[in-house]
Amino acid sequence: MSSDSDGRTQNERLSQLNLQLPTHVVYVLDVLEQHGYEAFLVGGCVRDTLLGIGVHDYDVATNARPEDVQQLFAQVIPTGLAHGTVTVTFNRLPVEVTTYRIDADYSDGRHPDKVLYANCLSDDLRRRDFTMNAIAMDKTGRVVDPMDGRRDLFCHLIRAVGNARERFAEDGLRILRALRFAAQLGFSIEDETHRAMAVEVDRLKVISMERVGQELLKIGSGNWFTVLPDLTLGPYLPAAKQPLEHLQRGLAKVHRMVRSNSKFGWDRWARMVADQEGTWRVEPPAEWPGTPLFEPRLAAVSLWLAHMPGRSGAISNVFRPLAWPKSFVSTAVQAAVLLRSRPWTWSERTWRQTLLTSNLSALYTACALADWMNPDEVRPICRTRLFSVFQETPLRRVADLALNGHQLALLGLAGAEIGIALHELVDAVISETVENNEEALRRFLLYR
Repeated sequence: MSSDSDGRTQNERLSQLNLQLPTHVVYVLDVLEQHGYEAFLVGGCVRDTLLGIGVHDYDVATNARPEDVQQLFAQVIPTGLAHGTVTVTFNRLPVEVTTYRIDADYSDGRHPDKVLYANCLSDDLRRRDFTMNAIAMDKTGRVVDPMDGRRDLFCHLIRAVGNARERFAEDGLRILRALRFAAQLGFSIEDETHRAMAVEVDRLKVISMERVGQELLKIGSGNWFTVLPDLTLGPYLPAAKQPLEHLQRGLAKVHRMVRSNSKFGWDRWARMVADQEGTWRVEPPAEWPGTPLFEPRLAAVSLWLAHMPGRSGAISNVFRPLAWPKSFVSTAVQAAVLLRSRPWTWSERTWRQTLLTSNLSALYTACALADWMNPDEVRPICRTRLFSVFQETPLRRVADLALNGHQLALLGLAGAEIGIALHELVDAVISETVENNEEALRRFLLYR
């Protein structure tokens, strides 16, 4: 059983739970109760509260019907009336309120054909995906837990509610959600639930690739090492509507690397994510734009891409159906290409050339990954080198060259000659053959 920094176990923390809810959430719960309705917090906000994780979104379940809720509050947005959901706003802050419900058949393997209102909370909780998400709590911290979700929560176990195969047959996305929760929380998947995921894997074929992409990004944000064997050896990625076999091959290489050395893995990764103190901390120079961060999601995807077969263009095509933001894919692909070129072997000239032509976020990510991939190093060698080059190079951006294309045209150059001249000038400046000032560059062009 894990403990807090003050030595309390999770069970002890639960028994001493001092629930401090935001004002707008208390208001919604109070109004419902004052009018004779039941009102409970449900879902992720309860799970995360019990785990001591910060909560940002609150969901309320009630026996009040949506039309009743609309009558009780001044500002109500009908965000999902078909599913019995409205969003109440108070002080401009939203609370999602859903009427107790039971779901009818899921003929499309994703959404219930029909939603029926339920009269009691326990019926509502039984329709949910995993026991840890089927816990309710009132405003005083009293817990309603008919699925024994707290037991699984404190055993760090993801278990489907009731019959696991039925839960996954209802909604195939729950298969990926199980993997995602395992990565986000560092939990294990209970054996029967795990077996049912594999048996029902074809349910993934009806899941949109965009939703698959969203779940993969969430996996990459967490302890994805926990589910690396599933992603590598399991049937999930090839079963997607558009099979992700290329990604699985890349992950298989990462898996072999992780298994080859005990220094690889989550602990080393987590130290880089924290990156706040200790030997992994490296201060950027004052001139560095913004704050360089080891962004876990970008770093994870970049590492996976770096180990995928094929060139960068082909890799980008693989990820197009996932509808990831173009800028994210572009940065990740560039970081992967840079990592493949082994930054720790670069010459001074290569460092300076790369700095000129690279997205700084991609370059920083590649350097951070290169540090992670050198398990015998306990210091951030590549990132230190990157910051050093950034300070020492006489030219950080081509735009900072003291002569531009327009000025070269005035000197009589045209067409491709301008591009060639710019390339020669940049090369001469970063190799410190000539200083980066207009007069020196003009003389260089004259006598080259």
